[in-house]
Amino acid sequence: MPSSILPKTARVEVLDSLRGLAALTVVFGHFRNLWDGHAQPKVVQIFLLLPLRLISSGHAAVLFFFLLSGFVLSIPIIRDGTQVYHIYLIRRICRIYIPYLFALAFAVLGAYYLHDNLPLSPWFQRTWSQAPNWNLVGQHVLFLGEYKCDQFNAAFWSLIVEMRISIIFPLLCWIVLRIRPIYSVATTLLLSITWNWISLHQPTKALQALATLHFLLFFVIGILLSQYSSTIAKYYLRLSQRTKIMAILSSVVLYAFGPVLGGATFTTFDAPITDWISGLGAAGIIVFALNSAGMHKTLLHPICKILGKLSYSMYLMHATVLFTLIHLLYGRCNYVVIFAAYMICVAIITWLFYLAVEKPSIRIGRYLGQVLKKSKDEERTIAVV
Repeated sequence: MPSSILPKTARVEVLDSLRGLAALTVVFGHFRNLWDGHAQPKVVQIFLLLPLRLISSGHAAVLFFFLLSGFVLSIPIIRDGTQVYHIYLIRRICRIYIPYLFALAFAVLGAYYLHDNLPLSPWFQRTWSQAPNWNLVGQHVLFLGEYKCDQFNAAFWSLIVEMRISIIFPLLCWIVLRIRPIYSVATTLLLSITWNWISLHQPTKALQALATLHFLLFFVIGILLSQYSSTIAKYYLRLSQRTKIMAILSSVVLYAFGPVLGGATFTTFDAPITDWISGLGAAGIIVFALNSAGMHKTLLHPICKILGKLSYSMYLMHATVLFTLIHLLYGRCNYVVIFAAYMICVAIITWLFYLAVEKPSIRIGRYLGQVLKKSKDEERTIAVV
């Protein structure tokens, strides 16, 4: 059944399930990142193999999130032709920022009580390596300044990008929907190249903020996938089964091996081409998820739907769980035990965080949105009278 005739609720659930599976790959990927490429235990090395590499491609999963955000956030604008900005922003703040603040508090507590330097990878040593600096905490709260965004939680860097682009997203979407796709892609591609050139040749204190320019490309691609979803669905139906299989396999390889194909090491993403390759693969996977009956059936399975519902809480809390366990268990338990404890604790903490923080935040956002909408409707009624 093509996406163009999918019920709206089922369509969103498919995308939510994709987000949940992508969040799970970040959980696996960050466990893999505890060791560098030369000192990995066997339980970690297996994640570098296809298809297991697919389920531990944490950085590619973040690009997936950006694509999905562009797709989903553009749906109301495409459907209604406009959006009340302050209502959108209030809901977005409640949806993203409030849970983030709670997750930040837990991460700061972990850094306060457990900070230490353990003989693991440079990636690991960037987080909880020292006691919290309260000026740094303030920068995390306000999203201001050039600061070490992974000092408390290795996943927080992407939320900075998400919130910054969310603020301008309605304007971005309005522009993208009114110009030719080639212009949108070419412009954001040029911004990505510009950011990379500056980062390599002209280091600046504003480099972290400029990195947001690089990731605009993936939001734009998400918008275009949403805008042309019906056209893509019709084209998909005309493809032969063999072509579909080859295309989805190619998308998976591009997604999982973007860093390798782009010439980066397994923990380095300096060249934008690595992200472009993984992003292209992610776009292909989204297309097939929306249009393949087999993928519909898989993604609408109850387990996938649960992962989709819990994806944001999982993303926010898994690193804090991981670093807590490593600081408590490193040298005392083998890696298999630590990994098992990690997965169990992530499942429990994610569920509790969703119930106690994320779900109430969503409800607050919806309530405030309804209040603001009602107030605006009343103003219109008075103006008419």
